[in-house]
Amino acid sequence: MQLICIRHGAAEGNVEGRFLGHSNPPLTEEGIEHAHRAAEKLKEYNLKAIYCSDLLRSHQTAEIVHQDHDCALIVNETLRESNHGVLDGLIGDELETHPDFIARAQDKYHFRPTGGESYADVEKRLRPFFEELKMLYDENEQVLIVSHMGVMRVIRKIFTNCTPEEATAVKFGHDDVLIF
Repeated sequence: MQLICIRHGAAEGNVEGRFLGHSNPPLTEEGIEHAHRAAEKLKEYNLKAIYCSDLLRSHQTAEIVHQDHDCALIVNETLRESNHGVLDGLIGDELETHPDFIARAQDKYHFRPTGGESYADVEKRLRPFFEELKMLYDENEQVLIVSHMGVMRVIRKIFTNCTPEEATAVKFGHDDVLIF
């Protein structure tokens, strides 16, 4: 299976600089444009399926991309952004001065905020999902994942065997396309 990944278009909280985890804002007008740009980049692919998280920003992006493809669109909560716990929805100084955010800087991949999950937890959540996909699709079939920054960092780690530090150092744009 060829795995193609994109990040959702910009959502209301992204524009404000909020730390979004399971918060569920819709796409902004700019986010809708991001989704259309991603869709344009993906037109050449013969997608067998599109998977997205159950969060609105991911689902809305997937629906826009899906308009150009005759394939299944499957919503799966396994692809949700990491749960940021007490940090979810914080912005600016309230985020940067929060004790959990400060502690997170020491080891972004393994730190679990209060009430949330670490990237390592997300990896444990994602690995069985990808094992299942490998059984469902032939090696020449193309599958799209529409997800979130944190999930894409973990996917990159899973498929490239990069270090946790390398995984968390990368930032993905709202219409970047990754292929594995």
